[in-house]
Amino acid sequence: MTIIRRSDCPALNAAMTEAGYEIIAIETYHWPDGGTETEILWGREAPPITGAELPF
Repeated sequence: MTIIRRSDCPALNAAMTEAGYEIIAIETYHWPDGGTETEILWGREAPPITGAELPF
């Protein structure tokens, strides 16, 4: 399985879905200054890919 970690971004989310990836997990970090950051782990059953094959 190929797994990619990306920040939550509607344009990147659409590209990952179109490329055949599925959401494995969503992680939200709460920083001491009150800010939050969300990351999504994407995965698909396939041989490992190279950076040049990423859809973004």
